[in-house]
Amino acid sequence: MWDDRFTFVKMPEYNAFYDPHCINFISSIKRNNSTSHKRILSPIRNCKVQARLSPGKVRTKKATNGSSLKTLKVSKRDVIVLKQAVEDLWTKHNFPSNHQTSFRKLISRLNFYKAAVAIVNEIESIEKNTEPYQQLKKAAERRNDLLNKVQNIESKNEAISYLQELRTETCEVINRLKAWRTKLDDHTLTFEYNKENYVITIHNDYFRLIQSQLANWFSFEKSKVDALLLSPKVIEINSIYFKYHPIAITNTTQDNTLRVPLSKDLLHKFVSTQKYFENELKILQSNKGNKPISNPMIQDSHN
Repeated sequence: MWDDRFTFVKMPEYNAFYDPHCINFISSIKRNNSTSHKRILSPIRNCKVQARLSPGKVRTKKATNGSSLKTLKVSKRDVIVLKQAVEDLWTKHNFPSNHQTSFRKLISRLNFYKAAVAIVNEIESIEKNTEPYQQLKKAAERRNDLLNKVQNIESKNEAISYLQELRTETCEVINRLKAWRTKLDDHTLTFEYNKENYVITIHNDYFRLIQSQLANWFSFEKSKVDALLLSPKVIEINSIYFKYHPIAITNTTQDNTLRVPLSKDLLHKFVSTQKYFENELKILQSNKGNKPISNPMIQDSHN
């Protein structure tokens, strides 16, 4: 029944944005129409989804409330939004084009659910600086910094410690390369550093290394590239003859100061990584018509 409060002149003005019920409705519409990838990230994170980007296999772990990835409504539009978000991150962090191409090929084989999880994991790992490519690049930078310190070595003990550290850093780079390829399910990926395939960089670094002052204390393998430095031997000079002591292969020695001892597990890891590197060199040579990779020291002598 109308009274004086609801005459045409005195009728209160209605504003939907001040109505608590309408505010919730309007907010839900805005969320559904939002193009922000964070709208999609949150529910997937809440479900504690774990993805493994290897041949399109995705593992999901249910949350405590029983929800899982399949209960989420992931649309084609959501995947497009996530794709744009990861593209922006690639640009921001200078990811190479071959990484981007391989990732696109990988998610193209997945359905909306798995593609969304894969992209979310990619976004999160990049934001946390734990993406395999980022770790590979950091490992290469550490190794290059170490190589630049070779001129500072002044004693045999320093040289032994240096080779041990360089061996570890080189092993780390090669294993990071394997992890990067495995995640993207593309074992043809090449990692370029300073515009050069890093496998070739390791190859060339070895020949420069054996021509450095380290040759004053070590006898190096010259018939092949000993990338993991498993064969160098310490040279002991006395008035009568030279003695050669291997620094890497075993723990048994008459003079422990002349070797860098390795455990069996560590030795197996280094040997396995060395074989992987040698296989990479063979692939590069086969791509060049079985022509050997040029020795940089020979090139320098011609210049």
